[in-house]
Amino acid sequence: MLDTKWKALRYAAPSNDDLKQMYVYNHHFEAEQSILLYPQVFGVEGIVGHYHERRVEEHGCQLLFLDIFKSSEGQVCNNLPTDLGVVLKHLVMQAISLTAPQ
Repeated sequence: MLDTKWKALRYAAPSNDDLKQMYVYNHHFEAEQSILLYPQVFGVEGIVGHYHERRVEEHGCQLLFLDIFKSSEGQVCNNLPTDLGVVLKHLVMQAISLTAPQ
């Protein structure tokens, strides 16, 4: 589950509403992991976290940031489609490796 946001975060701390939304997506779609993708504006590092539950299954939410602006010009980066494609490819490969039989 991937949800893109257009809010600029100064810290790796999404809003409670964003986390609740992803939590509901995890349960509704029976996903183990969800991803919040934010624009990279303030040099914030991505993180991976897990919701606290009393159930056996574990659900998590990963926070990723994508650089969408040219560093000093404030214009949208020309490489955005390529960069987004790289991020999505990485996420798909990660998902495949998690679900592949060992």
